[in-house]
Amino acid sequence: MADIRQNIPFDKLQVKMRWTFVRHRMNKWGPFRLPYTLFWFILDGYRVIELEGQQLPLHKGDLLILPPQTMFSIHSGEREEQCAHLSWAGDVRIGVFHLVEHYAFPTLTKLAPEESALLEQTWRRAVEGSEMYANIQSDKKSTFE
Repeated sequence: MADIRQNIPFDKLQVKMRWTFVRHRMNKWGPFRLPYTLFWFILDGYRVIELEGQQLPLHKGDLLILPPQTMFSIHSGEREEQCAHLSWAGDVRIGVFHLVEHYAFPTLTKLAPEESALLEQTWRRAVEGSEMYANIQSDKKSTFE
C-alpha cells in the first residue's frame, strides 16, 4: 500500500459521484455491499456498523469510509435513537487504483469540532449542488419529452 503522505498524483485523480444526501435512519438494514466507495459523516445520534464480524459504534462527528465491495450492516445497538448522517458514494480512483484502498484510509475517524463544522458545511454545499443539478437535468428531460 502507498503512503498517503506521498504526493497524490492529482492529474490522475478521477472522482465520479453516484449520490450525496442527508439521511435520517431509525431502523436496522443490511447486510449490504456497494460497488462504490462510501463516506458517511455522522451529524447526530448513534448507530453501530458491523464489518466482517466487528462492531463499530458511530457517534456525532465520526467519519466512516468504506472501500468498494465492503460487506456491512447497520443496527441501533443498545440505543433506539435516530441517526442523522451525510452520505456520499462514488468511484474515487488514481488511475486504476481505488484511492481509499491504495492509500489505506482509516475506516473510522473521530473529527475535532472545528474539522466537523468545516466538513459538514462543505458536504451540505455538495448536497445542494447535486440536488440543483438533478433538478436541471429533470427540467431538461421534461422539456424535450
